Amino acid sequence: MNIIGIDPGNNTLGIAIINIDKKINTIETILLNIDNFIFEVYDPNYTEVENKTFIMCERLYKVIKYYNPSAIAIETPFFNRFKPSSYKSLLFLFNNIKNIIKKYNDNILIMEYSPLEIKSFVKANDFKDKNKVKLALFNIKEITNNFKELNIISEHEIDALAICYKLYKEITGDIDVV
Repeated sequence: MNIIGIDPGNNTLGIAIINIDKKINTIETILLNIDNFIFEVYDPNYTEVENKTFIMCERLYKVIKYYNPSAIAIETPFFNRFKPSSYKSLLFLFNNIKNIIKKYNDNILIMEYSPLEIKSFVKANDFKDKNKVKLALFNIKEITNNFKELNIISEHEIDALAICYKLYKEITGDIDVV
């Protein structure tokens, strides 16, 4: 069974896939980044933000189709008072991601977690320090055994991994372990 965690960003989607093998009681973790670099021609009927969002969502759809997940978790957009203009584009991206997931499978379980929920879950309670989530994940051997170097993983991949791990724990009923 595959589950996916998504950390949406205006320029990059962090994606974590956890494959759960109940027969041998193991999990395998895969991390990906989807960027919004456009090699195609922009559609002049849409803004640059809309074009980039559509490209990322098309690429995300291919990942979802390939991994055929049972459930997907997404980090909700947050309002950053230092970058208020980015909230609107994050909300647009978030809603398009949900539409892509429903296009793939209207019955799939979709969980939404706030950044605060994710950081609290992995016990990375210093919300100003982006490395706290990475450091907290270093201590979870169940998922980090798949990686030789967590230091080379992008910020979006780290957040996606934390999102996916929370979903994994909720699905398996083992939420209090972390």
